[in-house]
Amino acid sequence: MRDIAFWPALILVLLLAIFGISSGVFAVGAPSENFTTPESPLSDNITPEVVPPHELQGASAQSQTVSPSFNCVFTSQSATDQYTVTGNEIWELLVDINMPGWLYIYEYFPPSSEALGRWIAYKWQPGQSGIWKLGPFSPAENEPEGLHLCHIWYYADGRWAASDIPGASYKELSWTYVKATLPPITPVTPVPSTASTSLPDGNGNIGDTLLKFLTNPIVLLVGPSVLVVIFIFIRYFISRGRDKKPVTKMIATPAITIPLENQAAVSEERPAVTMAEGTARFKGRLLLPGHLEIKLTEKGLAVGRADLARVLGLDELGQVSRQHFKISFEGKEFLIEDCSTNGTSLNGMSIAGQGPVKLNDGDLIEPASLIKLKFQRF
Repeated sequence: MRDIAFWPALILVLLLAIFGISSGVFAVGAPSENFTTPESPLSDNITPEVVPPHELQGASAQSQTVSPSFNCVFTSQSATDQYTVTGNEIWELLVDINMPGWLYIYEYFPPSSEALGRWIAYKWQPGQSGIWKLGPFSPAENEPEGLHLCHIWYYADGRWAASDIPGASYKELSWTYVKATLPPITPVTPVPSTASTSLPDGNGNIGDTLLKFLTNPIVLLVGPSVLVVIFIFIRYFISRGRDKKPVTKMIATPAITIPLENQAAVSEERPAVTMAEGTARFKGRLLLPGHLEIKLTEKGLAVGRADLARVLGLDELGQVSRQHFKISFEGKEFLIEDCSTNGTSLNGMSIAGQGPVKLNDGDLIEPASLIKLKFQRF
């Protein structure tokens, strides 16, 4: 009797196990229908599909491969910094995908904001591969001021697109929102009416009172003398201001011995730098094509993909790390250190794995052998 009950129970357990395995293997549909988007702030199946304003710009700049791949670039109306939005300026996202798939973009608000963020695109499936322009987007009335962070996921061909962030399947963009500064409000001085205004005590009007004061014998006698004294004081202070020459502070520079025959040429090439010229904050710069430059201060700077987005194409940007190389200022010298995957060259020689290397005026820096940046000291 015990053997008769054992075999049906064993068969039932095996059927349940097979059904459970099958249901897990043959799940179909968009990726967010089967599992939670990695590191997304919302749980699965809570947010409906979010389709951003978009239009197809052209064919993809990336080659069709067996692996899904994409690039994303942020652009604003700013003439000086494409990653800054001020006031009511608009911004756009350019996304280049190499095969059809699903796109997820979440915007995290600054930590000072009460809200966490919002979905720019969720479970949105572009109709074909290519370069898509998302936007334009404009700031809301209560747009939080500060650093905004965008995480972009792309799912196609049964997998998530690769990322340059270790341990993550998303790519990252950051931009800054600055509220517009309104001009100061100048109080309006009321213009007195030409009509006669009666005084509360019934003793006449304001015009009559002023006329009586100006025609008073004492005012007529003393008034011209007071005006002459005031005029003399004004002339005196103006003349003192003209004679007082402004004091210009000079920045201390190391002593350099120059032959007498070359002193005239050197003085023309390197004019004296004063505090009035506004260069005290900057110690050097990197010159980019198109008359663009990256200023360098004593704090140093990490240069990467975001800094070169204005001068490189989408394919080239994919070879530049988020922090490709670092420039630091120690003592009186600038140092450069490679922090990338594809390497950095200095004057044609690779500095990968060498640690900090001294920078000299006029050195050429080549991140990933894509572009030449000229270093210049102030």
